[in-house]
Amino acid sequence: MGKSLLSANEHLYEIKMVQALLLSDMNKNQKGELMNKLVLASLVVLSSMNAMAAARDFRINRDAIASGGYAVAWGIPGEKIDFESFEADEKQVNEFIDSKTDKVRNYLVDLESEKILLDITDSDDGMVDFRLGNYHVGNHYNISVQRLEIASLPGYNSEAIAVIENNKWANYLSHVVIVDRDQNQKVVLNATDLDVKIKAEITKKLSKKEKDMYEAGAVNISLQSTFLEKVGVVNVVSLDSDIPKSDKPGIEIKAYVTLAYKNGSIEVKVLSQRSKIR
Repeated sequence: MGKSLLSANEHLYEIKMVQALLLSDMNKNQKGELMNKLVLASLVVLSSMNAMAAARDFRINRDAIASGGYAVAWGIPGEKIDFESFEADEKQVNEFIDSKTDKVRNYLVDLESEKILLDITDSDDGMVDFRLGNYHVGNHYNISVQRLEIASLPGYNSEAIAVIENNKWANYLSHVVIVDRDQNQKVVLNATDLDVKIKAEITKKLSKKEKDMYEAGAVNISLQSTFLEKVGVVNVVSLDSDIPKSDKPGIEIKAYVTLAYKNGSIEVKVLSQRSKIR
């Protein structure tokens, strides 16, 4: 086991060295494209290190990893679990799911430090998202994680991470965390407030017809980022609204949005947007 972990660490160091060399002579767009590929390679190594371990505090949800090295994970507080040993026997998998699902918690974790940043489980509804063996627990429910581009964050190398909870018909921002790895600090923001503010700013310029269509449907939000000349890196926010089990048309809105941290809250500015009825 020790040899495997050492090899993974050496591989990660090599990736970082290649990053530094290749990024030194590139323009911003080229750097962005390359960084996405290199970060993905780094995360594969880091998540593999987690998978190779024996009994541990959490297991990474492989389909919920964000650039920068943050992920959704799951575990049971105060309990170290050998996840792979459970998966070797389907009977054990079924027993675990039947007897321990109500104890499982979802976490936002830092893959670089292998630390839990935040318990992101909603205690009110008890929904959790995890896989064990061939089973996925979370009926029409999963959690995703995405980097948010926010200006003027406290700390020199701070990053903002958004957690999105996805239900059967709609989703929403459930947690936003600012992480300063250098200072080993984090700030948890009011994600519900930010979710409402982003959607309100994007939809306030819709026509009455478009607004009615948007409000009639179940809304899903998705986040990406891109680089704009003379502006820098911005958030690309898409809002999709559809009426479940209906033939009525829905509406899709795509907006370029900047976010800025000020006095403990986030200011939202929509640079441009376009909508499409479909």
